[in-house]
Amino acid sequence: MLKIKPFYLNSIMYNRFSAILILSLMGQFCHAQVSIKDLVFESLTYDFGTVFSDQSGLTASYSFINGSSNPLYISGVDASCGCTNARTTKDTVFPGESAKILAEFNAKGFYGPTNKHVYVRGNFTDGFQVELEFDADVKSEHSTDVNEKYYKGQYGYLVLEKILFDWSNVLSNAKFTDTLRLLNDGYHDITIQKLAKKSTFLKIRNLPLTLSPNTRGYLIVDVDLTKIDTVGPVYGSVKLITTDLFVPFKDINYNLNVVINYSNMSKRKVRNAPRIFMNTATVEMGEMFSGAIRSKKVIISNKGKSDLKLQRIESDCTCTLVDPSKRVLKPGEELEVTVKYDALHKEGSQVKRVKIYSNDPINPLTTIFVYATVKGR
Repeated sequence: MLKIKPFYLNSIMYNRFSAILILSLMGQFCHAQVSIKDLVFESLTYDFGTVFSDQSGLTASYSFINGSSNPLYISGVDASCGCTNARTTKDTVFPGESAKILAEFNAKGFYGPTNKHVYVRGNFTDGFQVELEFDADVKSEHSTDVNEKYYKGQYGYLVLEKILFDWSNVLSNAKFTDTLRLLNDGYHDITIQKLAKKSTFLKIRNLPLTLSPNTRGYLIVDVDLTKIDTVGPVYGSVKLITTDLFVPFKDINYNLNVVINYSNMSKRKVRNAPRIFMNTATVEMGEMFSGAIRSKKVIISNKGKSDLKLQRIESDCTCTLVDPSKRVLKPGEELEVTVKYDALHKEGSQVKRVKIYSNDPINPLTTIFVYATVKGR
């Protein structure tokens, strides 16, 4: 008859005790969660009303009370656009306490009705996140909608239909044409002469163009994305030189997201493609004072069968910097990368995003979330 040695029996009992303890702790953790329904918000939406594109300090505020019997632990506050810096006034909100979610909106480059979203993540039992939103009607000091009421000559006599081309997601090899409607609302001929600020991939086909008083016309805009070597968000502006006596220079902004279509790639090519992996997707900077600079390391590795190219690295805030020493990793190669965060002019709970675009067809976009709690001096 096989006899079990005492120390082995003790090991079994210890493992059983450990399993019971872990299950017990897990049960307590689950019971310590909060229902989204128990968070009482004054409003889930915020309306800025009419704002101008050069305004700064536009902040939406969402006040709420934790009506649960458990503490709310906010693990992250994020925004749908790099134009918005979202944060919370408290990381931990105890039962009955109130807190605010703040969203600072930068309206530069926007025109017309604008809608953005803010996401709040925490220890929720019935959902992944709370979704907040805000609206704004962004106007420009230099242009207006053709049909909008305004004082004659208020923006010069050459009126543009819009000052922003928003083309959203576009394939990297796309070629397409768009138009811009114009109105000469003055008393003399106006000529759109040429572009003072040009773009490598955007051209206006029908310049120069002359409009008689009280007539409309169109600029034909040709876009050729084969002329640029990048992926991800692309934004900028071109400047028109005109004979409008009051506002001769007209800025036209553009915004698009360049994507690569991997859906037609064969299974064999996918198997032989590069694979990007990171040892962590979150970087905790911890508590720091405003004005302090802190750095942490992450490791990027290529576990695929061909060269991994880090095509573009973009942060939603200039306060967060990721600048790898090389942009191409051989199969099996690892690279230690420094993530630097500058807390100057920051306060409260901070979350920043760093997007890494690569030629991995399975995971072409990898995001690093950088967290910090900044205290004023």
